[in-house]
Amino acid sequence: MILDKTSIEKILYTDADAFEPIKINMKDGVYIRTVDGENSFSKDQIGNDSIDLRISDKGYVMKEDYNYINTLSTDSFKEYYQEVYLPQQGYIIKPGELLFVTTYERIALSGNLIGRITGRSVFARMGLSIHCTQDKFSSGINSVAGLQIINNSPVPLKIFPYQKLAQILIERTEKNRHPYNGIYCNEKKYTLPIVTEKDLCQYDEAIKSQIVRQKPKQLKLYKRKKSSFATSICNLSFTAITTISMEIFGIMNNKTGLIVSGVFGVLVAISFFIIDYISDGDNKDYEKRI
Repeated sequence: MILDKTSIEKILYTDADAFEPIKINMKDGVYIRTVDGENSFSKDQIGNDSIDLRISDKGYVMKEDYNYINTLSTDSFKEYYQEVYLPQQGYIIKPGELLFVTTYERIALSGNLIGRITGRSVFARMGLSIHCTQDKFSSGINSVAGLQIINNSPVPLKIFPYQKLAQILIERTEKNRHPYNGIYCNEKKYTLPIVTEKDLCQYDEAIKSQIVRQKPKQLKLYKRKKSSFATSICNLSFTAITTISMEIFGIMNNKTGLIVSGVFGVLVAISFFIIDYISDGDNKDYEKRI
């Protein structure tokens, strides 16, 4: 049964000292507070049957530097992700882009309660998909929620830190004898993937060894995805060089002039692509996003 606003308010706590006795006694309780203690949780975030959740000001994007990622690797996944910050003026998510962020609220549930986290309809109507990496919040959890944000629209969309993009529904279940106590139980910030032995136990030792030994290769610079910034610059440069060359030589309708100016344009375009590939990826990515 999903709880309504009145039922939620009766068991909602925003003070750690008030919540701990409830948790110890396994009584139904919802405890919500912000990660850093600032911009405190407001009861105005409680809707008819859900609680709005804000996103934090930092997250991760996946690098495009490798030919694949081994989803059953037992090594750290840190090298495949790049941390990004969401500036106050907004963060642009390009069409098809995937961003990982956490909620700004940290949530704890006790007793016979579970939470289900979803996106909000108003932003889904713009093309934003908000999916929780663990959309079922079990009793016993005390954590931020990891979110996947995907832009499904054909145009870039700008989001902002502390924007209320997600919501949690609180459900009351049958008596819970086994509160959750897994690896994502006490997240204070976004936790990158962790593959455990449990994820590999369905394989025999030979196959398991084969799987974990597979290491992706880093792509050559020329094979990495070209940035939209470099593409735009190249297109503009090509057009400008072509037009200027033809004007200077006064050969707007001359085939030789077209060929000469075209060659100049191509050379400039190649130059920009080379500069783009050898420039610092982190700085370039941050600059184009803000």
